[in-house]
Amino acid sequence: RSHLKLDVDGDSYYAETHDDGFYIGEYIAETPGTKTVTVSWAGNTKYAPTTSKTTFHIQGPKQTYIVLNNIKDVNSSEYAIISGYYYYDQNKPLKQTTMAININGTNYYAKTNNNGYFTYNYKTTNPGTNKVTVSYAGTDKFLPATATKTFNVKYRGLFYTYIKLNNI
Repeated sequence: RSHLKLDVDGDSYYAETHDDGFYIGEYIAETPGTKTVTVSWAGNTKYAPTTSKTTFHIQGPKQTYIVLNNIKDVNSSEYAIISGYYYYDQNKPLKQTTMAININGTNYYAKTNNNGYFTYNYKTTNPGTNKVTVSYAGTDKFLPATATKTFNVKYRGLFYTYIKLNNI
């Protein structure tokens, strides 16, 4: 068995080879990026010292994107359809993910399907411009994302009908 020195971006660690000459070095990366590893063996009376160098890349959380579809204007008390698509990388859907939907300051939730699409049917109550923000808070694997749209709710007022009754 031999003792090896492992250097990862200036931090030193030590490992011991197994009987077959292999070793395991464990490194916990705290930040993403390219890391340089240098492994050194001091040598002995039979073998000369040696050093080997390699690099590896630690990938951090992936950027995510929310595509929020346009929301059609509706009359009051009708349903507005809030829908969109949530993905990362180059159009890879985020499946079965809970999306936070904030409509005029009130939170609602919808889950993406296996294709990354989500839909929420919102029964309108506020005439005028309504603001919708769909967001994902992020995790250690995926960064947060937000998308915002507005839609209008038209007030459908009461109509009064007068019937003149003569000769009753």
